[in-house]
Amino acid sequence: MKKISVIVFMVSMSLVFLFPCEGKCQVKKNLYSMMSDAKEVKVYVAEVIDSSGQAADIRVSLRKSIEDALATRMTINFVPVSSENNADVVITCDIIERIWMKEDPLDQIHGIGPAAMDIAMSENYARMRAVFAVERGGKKVILKGLRRFFRRSNVIWKQELQATITKKVMPEKESIPLLEDRIVQVFMRKCFSKNAQSLSTVY
Repeated sequence: MKKISVIVFMVSMSLVFLFPCEGKCQVKKNLYSMMSDAKEVKVYVAEVIDSSGQAADIRVSLRKSIEDALATRMTINFVPVSSENNADVVITCDIIERIWMKEDPLDQIHGIGPAAMDIAMSENYARMRAVFAVERGGKKVILKGLRRFFRRSNVIWKQELQATITKKVMPEKESIPLLEDRIVQVFMRKCFSKNAQSLSTVY
């Protein structure tokens, strides 16, 4: 009798693994999949915050770079608006670090030879870290696919992102537009690309 019970248990476990529940097999959606079919997505870019105290001179230009990137994106029809009350979504950005160094600190290089290290250290180095978020706008009509996220929080997506630039000759002033372009590219790729992280994993 005991042997029969063991056999029944083993068969039952096999069936569980062969036929997993449907919910576990569903593909999680990201912002691209929810927004790409929309006729338009009204977006407001809030004033950039400088928590680092190192980037007050680029707050305005970085905000404009974000607006331009959204307005020119072809796969999602973003329409910039002048007020968050008229927006479907609001983009926020908080700069938490911006540095420029005459020599690369080699913070991401490991196991290289002395010659390669000398070359790397002779390059100018710039880095920016910022927290980007996509939040609910003030419009009453919201994209259908996003409604369930608004029941939990006004924040749809939020991540800390980093941009790093190294260049043989790059004065600090010259590094500013390069860092802006790079951090905006990282944001657009991480948040709005087809291969971006699914929404359930960004909280």
